[in-house]
Amino acid sequence: YKVSFNKNGAKSGSISAITCFVGQSCQLPENQYAKSPDVFIDWSNTPTGGVLYENAQEVPDFGTNTTLYATWKKGYIVHYNGNGATSGSMNDTACVKDESCTLKANTYEKTNYTFAGWATTSTGSVSCNNNNSYTNITTGDEITLYAVWYKNYTVHYNGNGATSGSMEDTACIQNTPCTLRTNTFEKTDYLFGGWATTSTGSSSYSNG
Repeated sequence: YKVSFNKNGAKSGSISAITCFVGQSCQLPENQYAKSPDVFIDWSNTPTGGVLYENAQEVPDFGTNTTLYATWKKGYIVHYNGNGATSGSMNDTACVKDESCTLKANTYEKTNYTFAGWATTSTGSVSCNNNNSYTNITTGDEITLYAVWYKNYTVHYNGNGATSGSMEDTACIQNTPCTLRTNTFEKTDYLFGGWATTSTGSSSYSNG
């Protein structure tokens, strides 16, 4: 017998009928229909949803020619914008309205910058964190999330007249707390008092 597939309002895609055998289970194909921004959920034996079968499920013997109908839930599409990234690309995420939706993990990179999260505008601050789940990011049919980048910078340490010792640099990220290294410089007959931003300045940052 034949199992046919009805797109049930889908905007694109096609699926050929499959042949199944009486007395045996039958493997459904992967869904090829699309109804963006709505999201495919499963197959039903009625247009309005009755007995439901998962995508590509192995189904029991129907025993006779059968039509399965694609079922859809209202959805929206999340696009990802690298927002000045120097490399990387990301596919969209299809989300279902009123249900939790997990954002993809960022794969964009920007030279000398660290990814901080996602904003809803190209100049906005972080409103969505990497790879986290959210419900109803937008009330519309689609939204674009823009990568937020924090600039990397390096802290160098100068002994400023020290008689011994050396220190490696510290790599820091803009807008992110950065722990300075513990001082290892020494100066005969002097005690270390902290760090200044000029060679003759007063202490602005404490040790460590």
